[in-house]
Amino acid sequence: MITAPAGYGKTVLVDQWAAEHMGPPVARMRLRPDDNWPRTAARVRTELASTGEAILVIDAADAITDERSADDLAAVVAQAPANVHLVLITRSRSVPVLSRLHGRTDVSFLTAADLAFTAAEARLLVGLVAGLDLGEQELERLLARTEGWAVGLRLGAIGLRDAPDPEAYVEEFAGDERHVAAYLFESVFAEQPEPVRRFLACTSMLDRLSGSLCDAVTGSHGGVTMLHDLERCGLFVRRLPGSREWFAYRRLFRDFLRSELRRGEYGAEAALLVRAGAWYAIRDDPDSAARYFIEAEGWNALLELTNAYGQRMFESDRASQVLHWLEAMPPAELGQSKVAVRRAFLHTMLGESRQAAQILHDLEAGDLSGGERIVVDVVRGTWAFFDATPESTIRAADDALRAMKEVDPAEIPNIFGMTSPTSVVMLAAVSRARAWWYLGDVDGARRTLSAGIKEREAYAPWLVHTRGALALLEAWAGNLRAARGHAIGASAVAGRSGLLQHPAMLDARLALAHVTRERGNQRRAAELLDEAETIAAGSRRPVTGAMLAVERARWHLAARQPEVGLEVLERYRAGGESPPPPLVEAHLRAAEAMLLLMLDDIDHAESVMTKVAASLCPDLAAARVQAAVARHDLEVANTRVESWLADDAQPRHRRERDLWAAVVAFEGGDRRTALRGVSRVVGAAEHEGDLRLFLDGGREVERLVRALLHSDPTPYAEHVVDCMQRTQGGSGGAVLGLSKRELEVARFLPTPLSSAEIAQRLYISLNTLKTHLRTIYCKLDATNRREAIRRAEELGIA
Repeated sequence: MITAPAGYGKTVLVDQWAAEHMGPPVARMRLRPDDNWPRTAARVRTELASTGEAILVIDAADAITDERSADDLAAVVAQAPANVHLVLITRSRSVPVLSRLHGRTDVSFLTAADLAFTAAEARLLVGLVAGLDLGEQELERLLARTEGWAVGLRLGAIGLRDAPDPEAYVEEFAGDERHVAAYLFESVFAEQPEPVRRFLACTSMLDRLSGSLCDAVTGSHGGVTMLHDLERCGLFVRRLPGSREWFAYRRLFRDFLRSELRRGEYGAEAALLVRAGAWYAIRDDPDSAARYFIEAEGWNALLELTNAYGQRMFESDRASQVLHWLEAMPPAELGQSKVAVRRAFLHTMLGESRQAAQILHDLEAGDLSGGERIVVDVVRGTWAFFDATPESTIRAADDALRAMKEVDPAEIPNIFGMTSPTSVVMLAAVSRARAWWYLGDVDGARRTLSAGIKEREAYAPWLVHTRGALALLEAWAGNLRAARGHAIGASAVAGRSGLLQHPAMLDARLALAHVTRERGNQRRAAELLDEAETIAAGSRRPVTGAMLAVERARWHLAARQPEVGLEVLERYRAGGESPPPPLVEAHLRAAEAMLLLMLDDIDHAESVMTKVAASLCPDLAAARVQAAVARHDLEVANTRVESWLADDAQPRHRRERDLWAAVVAFEGGDRRTALRGVSRVVGAAEHEGDLRLFLDGGREVERLVRALLHSDPTPYAEHVVDCMQRTQGGSGGAVLGLSKRELEVARFLPTPLSSAEIAQRLYISLNTLKTHLRTIYCKLDATNRREAIRRAEELGIA
């Protein structure tokens, strides 16, 4: 049984085989629809019964269409004696005899897949017909376009004979090539009844076909039946692998049908494409829908699609795909305000604020409605999250909020469902608040952001943005408990809305990374920073990049890896981004200065700190005092403490100032004032769980806290000292080789406790204590307790 569409060489194959056949005689018969097949069938059965071994070839077995004749043909096959071999040739797989042959062990089937030319065969054919040796790429392209179809390859080879540029000919070879089109029209298309021709032409613009889709395009019913019939009849329709529902036309046949459609006899191609797009849109496949709308140049339908799916695709981090749809429009459409505003909005959401600015700049102000102008100003305001100056974003947000009072809320276009009046007000207010924060107005920013998180009707990503921004503000201000609460709140909203991997979560993750690091959990802080960097990689956000650099540098400071931290900052600076806002720049400078101080590069640290106001960042003000203390210039250190204006909106300022005031007093010999001051700081830090305040302060802070532990051993002071011991190894003890027990003894030396009382506190005997003291004195190069106390305090171990 040989079954394949027209032009696959079924008859030629048998002719060539018969010409070389050596064996039983071969009889040929070709069936025609007008044959008197019942009479012929009876004669054939009689002759077959009396013949010796022979081969009977029945060509065009699908020409028999009436039921009785089909049964007669099936009977001929079924009743053929064992000495007669049958070869049946047919285009269609729907002939009744075919179903009866399936399952028989003495039947072989050859299909289009068996008859398709291989690359070697195609090269030989082209060489014989056209006298050309095609290059590998051209041959592969020709074979892909024809899918190995023999007639297609032969007609292509004929065209190549006179082609001045064979490569260009192969590139343009398609089903509308005149030789191919003539063959398909005469041998396939013209033989079909009118309803089939109409169906074939009207569905030719579909790259995949299903019954429901074809019905939507043609406006009729019976698409499923038609597709199955076309496949069985060998009309260049194939079932897609792994599917019972989906089919596709062979490539050249589809090209030919498309050219027939464009002649206009079967309807307008654009209208059919729009119907296909609408079918996909209803079935929640916006990518396929957009492809058909774009091909149809159905710009209104495409715009409606972006409105319907823009929000969902933005939330799934696919805003770039929506932008790609819109930018397929011609310049005349792109220039319309309703399209331009949406493009600017999408560029902004992708962090491409400069492209958005150019689009809005090209818009004539007179082309915008009052509602559109509000949305434009809101978009400009959100550039505070990217790379615009705080002053410009404040102006844009203020303009939007003022205009809101003069415009009917119904006039504001709800872009992708994300700019409702409530969301517009919230976006403008939050953008302005963030800009205030960047300029150092922490209290004003906090009030506005705190009001924003109460807007329950706001669009979820804006609410996540607002909570995250407030979390990061509180984290950098030193309100670690509040920061963690807001960050967890942002995560909860994001989790309910499927936004945990959305850029809206960046601030919240940075805030959590900051809090966990400040509380001493380095491992979890690193994980959160990794998560934030993964999200940030998909969106250009220069300000976020600067904040990530700050947090990474601080992490390496906590890990006592100053060189690595400085490399992080150097890579950020080398990135060529626009300068960050003042507050972020201050935190960058502070991180750099603290890393340099850890390396004892005091001069470099001082030069870094002179370039930005210390009032913007508590760590920067602290680093200025720390540098003076490291120089043993207590006069300058004291002057810097006294000129330090602590911002009450940032509790970290107060804790840092009081801590370094205590350090200066301690280094200057005023032990009582120092211990009283550091005791207050430890109490305030305990409430927030703030550890890095002490751990990153260097040797001077370590000595002061150890002294506090001996004079007023509170549980949190003990916790701080234990953390210092774990993370730093006890800066002096490790160098001198003091054991853990010897360090415990050394910490009691400055106290008024006697040796017997120290032994009692440590649950050891007096003799054991004396043994430890002799070893400690030896390692500290001291001859008595007073010298040992002085040496231990210098090393920060007592």
